[in-house]
Formats: sequence, C-alpha cells, structure tokens
Amino acid sequence: RKEKMDVFLTSIGITSSGSGSFSHGIERVPKKDLMAAANYVLRSEALAAQPGMAGLKELKEEMEAYRVNTSRSGHDTFRSSYKDDLVMAFALVAWRARTYLPRASVQEAGTNITYGQEGHA
Repeated sequence: RKEKMDVFLTSIGITSSGSGSFSHGIERVPKKDLMAAANYVLRSEALAAQPGMAGLKELKEEMEAYRVNTSRSGHDTFRSSYKDDLVMAFALVAWRARTYLPRASVQEAGTNITYGQEGHA
C-alpha cells in the first residue's frame, strides 16, 4: 500500500514451539509466549475494562473455554471448545505491550519469562 497509515504494522508468525526469532521481516513468536503474556496482563493491574465494553463478554467466554495442556515431555497443546479469535488477538496485543508494562517475572508451564522495562516497579 502506498497510503500513509498512522499505525504500527508488523508481521508476526505464531510458532508451536521453540524460541522467538526475527528474519525476513517476520517476527516468530511461540504460542506459549503469547499465552504467558496474556496471562500476565490479566493477572496484573495493567488492564482495566469498563463493564459493558463492546466485545468484553465475548472475550471472557473465549478465555474461559481456552485450555493449555502440557504433556509429561513438555509439549504444549492449546485447545478451545469455543472459537479463539479474540483470545489470540488479545494475546498478540499483550505480547507486544509487554515491554511497556512494569517489570515482572512470570512462571508459566516451566518457563520463566520476564516482562517490562528496567526502571519500572
């Protein structure tokens, strides 16, 4: 597109495992990292939503139906008995926003992940 847009656009590929990487203009992010970021934002006080906000009820329903199972060998599977479009959109935003949040470590499924910037509480 040749139109100037006042938004930040980036290509993200969601991977099933491994570590994140960047090549050929695509940032590759493990789904586990996305879900850990979403979980961190939900547990922190970084998120505030007004009751009755458009889409909030649907997001809550999708998140309640979303499950992460880790096998004994450490392989994660992600399942939902419902659609997961809003869960994935929220997880992508949470993952991107993680650098602007207060610094904290989150233990998720055996992986210690640090979010936020130095200097934040």
